[in-house]
Amino acid sequence: MKRCWLITRNALFIFDEIHAYEPARLALIITAIGWLHQHYAARFLIMTATLPPMVRQALRTALPGCAEIFAADETFEKSRRHEVHLLEGDILANLDLPLRDWQSGQSVLVCCNTVSRAQQAYIELKSRIKSLGLDPHEDILLLHGRFNGKDRGDKERRLAERVGVGAVSRQPTIIVATQVVEVSLNIDLDTIYTDPAPLEALLQRFGRVNRGRQTQMLCPVYVFRDPLGAKESLPYNDQIVQASIEVLTRYCAGKPIDEALVTQMLAEMYQGEIEAAWQEKFRRHCLEFQQVLDGMIPFTSAAWELEKKFYDLFDGWQVLPLACYDEYEQSIMRYDYLGASQYLVNISANQFGMLSGKGLLRAQEEGQYFRQAAVPYDPEFGLDLNNRLGKDEAP
Repeated sequence: MKRCWLITRNALFIFDEIHAYEPARLALIITAIGWLHQHYAARFLIMTATLPPMVRQALRTALPGCAEIFAADETFEKSRRHEVHLLEGDILANLDLPLRDWQSGQSVLVCCNTVSRAQQAYIELKSRIKSLGLDPHEDILLLHGRFNGKDRGDKERRLAERVGVGAVSRQPTIIVATQVVEVSLNIDLDTIYTDPAPLEALLQRFGRVNRGRQTQMLCPVYVFRDPLGAKESLPYNDQIVQASIEVLTRYCAGKPIDEALVTQMLAEMYQGEIEAAWQEKFRRHCLEFQQVLDGMIPFTSAAWELEKKFYDLFDGWQVLPLACYDEYEQSIMRYDYLGASQYLVNISANQFGMLSGKGLLRAQEEGQYFRQAAVPYDPEFGLDLNNRLGKDEAP
């Protein structure tokens, strides 16, 4: 731990699209930002196109006296790239729409809120492409958070070749993905069909469409109004999703998004009960993490209770699918520990508990900090918690 803090003194940290975290995780990040700035003179550059007012205020508190830089009106005007269309129904019942666009020569993003829905959409679209007598492995790709690092990297390189900004030879492609596409992917697609989601998430998803083109033009982006509900909107809060759809309808339905109004749109969303619930969760997790930070003693190993409290703050575990065990072991035998870590897959604490309850997690071997998961996995489909693998081959 002491080495970690020593290398952060006077360091510069860059955060891109900090919006992408829900309040609990964002509380950990902003609390750490404030702590590092106060105790280690760390400096921060935080960039995002979608910054809700309460997040901006939290950053101001963590970094007193920070400078804020905004785009000029002319920049906002030039950045208009998307025309919004809201559609009735559920994307899973309307997969003929993205398939139609792909058949017309377009590259299409189908974005779902959960891995399970994305896997379901991928199976159906892959089956329909096969029924056309085509090879689906060439023209459709699934991307979500339950791939290991190696396979996810391979997929992102393939996307860069087919639909990356400035790609030499663009090829019509269907990408079925979750919110992992909201950041880091420098791809340029023709349109998107997406589940309803918080406004800042939707705007980032739209950002994968009509990206980095020399000619200013508008491309259509499609948002379905369903599914919506306390359970159906997971992993998002359904009140936030509902407010986002309402704001999007008032400001953007059937017309271009005015980027200059995004801050105003976000302010309209996050008010009343929605803002109060966000603030309560954010403050609670800030306090919990601050207690952990205050309990650390320089040059002294943390007590087990403090270490456990620290890791309990994060909703995530890493598992090694049994299908990746041999490759993992081969990397370890070569002392390639970084390469070995590329075979691990991230899952949530709830998913970890579910696998444990079903007896699908093997005890840790000596020296391992993760569990082995007896769950199907392959490079095309990812970790299969719902036993869907192979169903796309069924009649």
